[in-house]
Amino acid sequence: MSASDSPETLVVWNLILTVPIAAIPAVLFWETPSPANLALLVLQGVLGAANMALMTKALAMADASHVASVEFLRLPFVAIVAWVMFGEIAGLSTWAGAALIISAILLPLAGSAWRRRRSLNQA
Repeated sequence: MSASDSPETLVVWNLILTVPIAAIPAVLFWETPSPANLALLVLQGVLGAANMALMTKALAMADASHVASVEFLRLPFVAIVAWVMFGEIAGLSTWAGAALIISAILLPLAGSAWRRRRSLNQA
C-alpha cells in the first residue's frame, strides 16, 4: 500500500480503521470534556495526524532503520517537556534509555559518514 499510495491516504486509512475501534471503549467510559480539555484533545488529534503523515513520508524517503531509531527520540523529548511543563523529574533509567537511544542514532550516522569519506578518499 505504501508503494502506491500517498502518505495522506495512508493517514486517512489509519484514522478510518482506528477511530471506530477506539470509539468502543470511549462510549463505555465517556465523560464530556471541558472546553479547555476539548481544545487539548483537538490539538492532540491534529499533532497525531501530522506525526503519522510525517513519519509515513519519512519512511518513504529514507531507510526504515534510520527513521525508526529517530522515532524513539520521543522518550527524551517527553521527559524534557514533562520537566518544563509539570516539574516532573524523570528517573535515572529514563535518562539511561535516552543516552542509549541517542547513541543508537549517532553511531550508524557516524559509520555512514566514515564509509562515505573512505570511499571518496579511495576514488
